[in-house]
Amino acid sequence: MLQILNAIFTRESESGSQSKSRVSLIFANQTEDDILCRSYLEEIAQRNPERLKIWYTLSQPPAGKLRRLQCIFFSKSKITFEVKVMWYTDCLDWSRGVGRVSGEMFQSHLFPPSSNGIQLLCGPAPMISSSCLPALQELGYETSRCFVYWGS
Repeated sequence: MLQILNAIFTRESESGSQSKSRVSLIFANQTEDDILCRSYLEEIAQRNPERLKIWYTLSQPPAGKLRRLQCIFFSKSKITFEVKVMWYTDCLDWSRGVGRVSGEMFQSHLFPPSSNGIQLLCGPAPMISSSCLPALQELGYETSRCFVYWGS
């Protein structure tokens, strides 16, 4: 997928031509650290906001990190102080998708079906065949215009 995005956006800018191609990318990963080339993808999206939409979804979103907080308590009546260590959860904000790719995700984040659009899918075979393709078909995308890279 990265090579296709690179061909559409980077090579166009190098040659000085710009097509009207629009791309919606739903990028599913287990954790936020698993998102490959995220900064590169976001840089392309920032340069092409009308033509590239990216939606990340995680099956294991960040739940927060346990942090150590050291507090010092002073006593008013004595000239002593007490150090207590407390733990708290730092809530990390994940404002993108949570869970597996779904029809609702497609409906919200893909460009609508069109006669000149194509859908490129890459991922585990069970996800593609039992979830993605049926959801796309139900939303009106032609399966003959869906191209799947099954991987090795």
